[in-house]
This record gives sequence, C-alpha cells and structure tokens, in this order.
Amino acid sequence: MENLEQRRAKNALSRAHGCRRQQGEGDCLSGYPGLIINSGLLACLAYSLEKEGQHQRVGDAISFHLHEMEICERVGGGASDAQWLLQYLSGQVNGARNQPATAHTLRRATDEALAFLGYLKRFVKTPLANLQP
Repeated sequence: MENLEQRRAKNALSRAHGCRRQQGEGDCLSGYPGLIINSGLLACLAYSLEKEGQHQRVGDAISFHLHEMEICERVGGGASDAQWLLQYLSGQVNGARNQPATAHTLRRATDEALAFLGYLKRFVKTPLANLQP
C-alpha cells in the first residue's frame, strides 16, 4: 500500500522527463507554484495553455496526477491533459461520475497540485529524470 507521498513521487518521476526544459524555453517550474498561489489553479492552467511549451507540459503533468489521485477523473478514463482539466474545474464538462467540479474539488485539486509540484520540480532537475524514456 502506497502512501500519498509515494504516489506523488511516483507520478512526478513518471512525468519528469517530459517536463524538462527544451532548448529555447525558459524554466517555468520554479515559478509555477507561486503562480498557482497568487492567481489560482484555473488561471495558471489558462496561462499554461496560452504559453505552450514547458508550461503546457507541466499543466498536462498536473492533470495526469490529479486523474491518478482520483481527484479529477476524466469521463471514460481517457487521457487527462491541461485543456480538459481547465474545462472540468471551470464547470464546462463533467467528470467521471457525470458530476461537475465543485468548489471543494477545485480547492482539493489546488492543494494536491502544489504538493505534486514539489516533487516534480526536484525530479526534473536531477539525473533521475534521465531514467525515464
């Protein structure tokens, strides 16, 4: 049985390689938690989709993690990405139980995203990120 920290670390490690900064991109990971705290998860996801690149890949990683943690599950179990997460948390689409997101869901998703980013930031900057294909 895995505890919450182990699940967060496992999900972060599985997404670390894809969230690494590519040539010509700035490093958005160090500022991502602050952006969530100051502007909220919804605004941060919208900004990520606008910026694309590493921003969007980090948003996709957060969406993957929230789906894996069963906080924001996609209908039919399809792949979760930042675009879908933004639509779900803003009430435009329903989740797996055919229910819209509530204020409680948004708060829980925000808290979990911040906890997950703590691991993702560290794993992206370590040689562990190179182990994942």
